[in-house]
Amino acid sequence: MKLSNAGFLPTHGAERAVATKAVRDHGLASLQLPEGMTLLSGERMTEVPHLQGRAAAFDSESPVASSYGASPVNAHEAHLEWIVHGSGAVEVEVDFQRGGVHHCAVRVGAEAKL
Repeated sequence: MKLSNAGFLPTHGAERAVATKAVRDHGLASLQLPEGMTLLSGERMTEVPHLQGRAAAFDSESPVASSYGASPVNAHEAHLEWIVHGSGAVEVEVDFQRGGVHHCAVRVGAEAKL
């Protein structure tokens, strides 16, 4: 699973929030499996590094010049990986505190359709 921050600000909000411990040093990702499915590899709860936003692509010295010279595309991503056995809907929740709590469900196994 690929996580990406499409927002302008980083998932921790401001550097000061991390420095003063107003937010965790990392996000938390949790995996919930349906009845009958087993986790073969990975942890049900894992730490995710904070993701930078598009603001990191801009030069703080010259916001005008940076809009022409830097790419506003967010290149900061994280990857999560689990190996499961069975079929059904796997639910993933990622909590970045200030960056929000994000949910998704992924169908795997015999029930998955492309």
